[in-house]
Amino acid sequence: LACGLSLLLVLTCAQPGVEPDEKKLQMGFIMRCVFCHIVVDIVQRPSFKKLSEDRAMRELKTQCAGMSEQLGLASGASGPKETEEFCKRVVSEYGNDILDARSLGEDLDSFCVREQLCHRKGKDLKADELI
Repeated sequence: LACGLSLLLVLTCAQPGVEPDEKKLQMGFIMRCVFCHIVVDIVQRPSFKKLSEDRAMRELKTQCAGMSEQLGLASGASGPKETEEFCKRVVSEYGNDILDARSLGEDLDSFCVREQLCHRKGKDLKADELI
């Protein structure tokens, strides 16, 4: 896998001594936050409450495909497939935690901030300037 400066690859292919483009890196953090909120919103739908965890995870990944084209345009990703893969990565890494939090009755509205996927202290302050 060759590492370029796409959103997904910036976050997955960091090489020692090589600084990724700051704007792309920040946009990757922003998109991770966006996808976290989208996943939280989907998980709170009444139709999701009836699904098993495995079925819910599969459905979340399916949802990624459906929204990737529109979000890809806004994110600066190289294409819809990259956006879909980025969304699926967020689902893979945090989906089970979101589902667990839901089943425990935790406040999902604050999940993304609490887990530091959004509003990371001292790191996301300049995000708006980069968009």
